[in-house]
Amino acid sequence: MFIVGRGYKMVPPCPPFECAHMWGPSLLHSVRDPSLYTSLRQPAFDLIQTIIVADAAALTSLWSRQCNRHILFAKLPHVIDEDDDESQPMSEIEEADQNCWTEFNMLSKLTSKDCVEWFCIPLLWVEVLTKSVPSSLPLPFTNSVMWALSRLSTIEPDISNLVKMPMLEWISVHFAKYNAAFTWDILKGCDDGADVKGCINSIKAAPHCVDLLRLIRRCAAYYAGKIEESELRMQRTWEPRMCETIILLFVDPHDVVRTAGKVILEQVSNTRGVVSGLQFLCSSQASISAMSLGLRYAIKMLLGKSISSTSQILQHLFFIVSKLLDSSMIMMGDSSNEKNVMAMEKFCQLLSENIWPLLLKCLTEGKCLVQEKAYQITFVRLLEILPLIVKHMSSSLFKRSSLCGVEGDSSVTTSKTVDIQWFHDLIDLGNSQLKVIQSN
Repeated sequence: MFIVGRGYKMVPPCPPFECAHMWGPSLLHSVRDPSLYTSLRQPAFDLIQTIIVADAAALTSLWSRQCNRHILFAKLPHVIDEDDDESQPMSEIEEADQNCWTEFNMLSKLTSKDCVEWFCIPLLWVEVLTKSVPSSLPLPFTNSVMWALSRLSTIEPDISNLVKMPMLEWISVHFAKYNAAFTWDILKGCDDGADVKGCINSIKAAPHCVDLLRLIRRCAAYYAGKIEESELRMQRTWEPRMCETIILLFVDPHDVVRTAGKVILEQVSNTRGVVSGLQFLCSSQASISAMSLGLRYAIKMLLGKSISSTSQILQHLFFIVSKLLDSSMIMMGDSSNEKNVMAMEKFCQLLSENIWPLLLKCLTEGKCLVQEKAYQITFVRLLEILPLIVKHMSSSLFKRSSLCGVEGDSSVTTSKTVDIQWFHDLIDLGNSQLKVIQSN
């Protein structure tokens, strides 16, 4: 297990996918057998959570590349750039604070850099996530599943029937062409995996990215559905870095995932309700910074997708952002902690500036969908959040070329010509015949 784990974490990663049928069954046996000594089981737990995190990171990265998001970004104003210091979240998270959440993010960055030749072993997902309960596994493993779900919350495609069909039936119906991968390959006794074909249990991620995303999402959501009944038996402690995961779970379009996030937050915060939970997330600079990273990630993912495919996610994102901005006014009204007040002010400004291009995108695309009832809640949330965003945005943003009609270098600024196309789009949105939109 140690050797396999090192393969996932080396630079660049080089896991032994080609012989997964040799170490996979042993891994599952070690995870499931409570009679084994902890010293024998712990490496197995470490490996399986590493696999869950690395696979989610690799699939997310591949999906983003295949969607050619950079082409869409070129048409959007104030695009979120990783190297843009002005749009970066606050860096108040303690770098020396090594915990599982920090390790997950580090592993994600490592995997995402070189995942073109990545392979997944879906049989491991199915066996562990659908046949285990959270209370029987170490807390860091459940954390790894929640982290993976949070990264998939804004990108997983076409899962409207996610929890309506029994798990095994769902797999047999939607993954019939991968049937061979769900039974361990037979050991040959020598040179296993050395031939060109490799192992039938390992599936190359790039050409099967959408199917694999759908499967890991379904398995992880199935596991998350068991968290509420098991969470009371878990001794979970608060770590600011988990804010990034929790806030992403809250924008997931599926109730079971959002409920899992809500249960976790209520336990660590000792609060009840979304608003009280969000106020707790704003209680320290470190948690504010982690939350900012999560929202930034969600916005980046949504910028590359159409409103029609992300309507429900946008509803939840706009709702959460509006509650955060409302809560910030309460937090900033408490002058007893000046550092937290300053952190919240900066958070609100950066959040507003980062979400602005997404709002413009929704206003532009919304003109074609505004008469359809299926999207009315999304537009209502948009109209509710828009005044809050404009209020918190830095005035300098309106001088950038992206908002002022200046073509070319986005660093050019002007205050003479103001492009108010977004305002015309807003007026067009208000011409909807739907009463619920007219009332806003």
